[in-house]
Amino acid sequence: MSSSRSSSSQNTRVFSPTVVLQGDSRRLEITLKTGEGYSLAAGITAGDCIRYNPGGNIYEKSSAATEATAEVVGVVEYTNGSSYTVVTSGSIQYPASRLAAITEGDVGGVDVLFLDYATYGGLTGTVEIPTGAAFAFVKPVLQIAPHGIYNAIVLNYIGYKIGNNAQLTEQGQPVGTVIQVPKDTDLGELYLDMSVSHLVSVSENPILYQMFGIANENHTVQLVMTSTANITSGLIGQSVTQRSSYGNGSIGTVTAINAATKTVTITRTVDTQTITTGYCYIKNITFNVASFSVTEFTIPQKNAETVGNTQYIYAINTSPISTVIVPDSITATDITTDTLAVGSIADLEAKITSMQNQINTLNTRVGIT
Repeated sequence: MSSSRSSSSQNTRVFSPTVVLQGDSRRLEITLKTGEGYSLAAGITAGDCIRYNPGGNIYEKSSAATEATAEVVGVVEYTNGSSYTVVTSGSIQYPASRLAAITEGDVGGVDVLFLDYATYGGLTGTVEIPTGAAFAFVKPVLQIAPHGIYNAIVLNYIGYKIGNNAQLTEQGQPVGTVIQVPKDTDLGELYLDMSVSHLVSVSENPILYQMFGIANENHTVQLVMTSTANITSGLIGQSVTQRSSYGNGSIGTVTAINAATKTVTITRTVDTQTITTGYCYIKNITFNVASFSVTEFTIPQKNAETVGNTQYIYAINTSPISTVIVPDSITATDITTDTLAVGSIADLEAKITSMQNQINTLNTRVGIT
């Protein structure tokens, strides 16, 4: 039986029609380009850690927040228009300004950088579970190591999850995450298409309201009057005005009323006059505003983009589904609860009390003390 062995000194190999792998003795890199059958999320710049999202056929920034986003293909070394050089392993010229921002102020210095949780595409020198989060992923990506023209080495080690054994996990992206997907993608109940305007509830989307406020065009405000007098359906569609140092100006248009709760709902834009408590005027009728609050706000719009023959839209996550994962075994010194259900027993304490009463009754009947 004979055997053969071959070798090649080539440093460029074609692995697919759209991705080229290049390398020397110190590094491996791939070149990503737009119009090659996949898409690249907007905003990717030099220094970003990126992942490939097969669901959307798109390269996007990585994050240590979830299992899916914690994957890393490589680190973007530089961009040239629609072309991106991504180092998948080995030596890299990581942007000096970004490196200084990460390591500045760390006592004793930082030499290994991990995928960041909050900043998509970013790196950090310290790994912490953010306040309010149940877990994070520890994924070493970069080793600072100046040599030749390079200042670091892409490691891209396998990551691991840190957090409590009993934890809250999000099935999906964090609230406010923006993704780019083909226009005909089914967004389900969690995402909103940002290519069209959406007026959403403040109470149902408190995190998004903290992010965007009323900076984006239309929003809805509820005015609470001091009296129910004159609050009738005839107000709907009328302009509401208030006096200011600049004169009498509109604060919005009436869209709904509720005489029982003394409320008048108005729609307004960022260009309308600032609302204050005190007198306002509708159809030449004077009302007194006791209080007011924003009830709806607008999600900012992002235009759809066409890459090749495919149109892509931006979608924003509004409400990730959450589930609680409990370990198989729990050891605790003390547990206090109002009602404990076990299997078909709805109230374990009541069941034990009933059984004890039955035992006491039997003991009495047979003369056991």
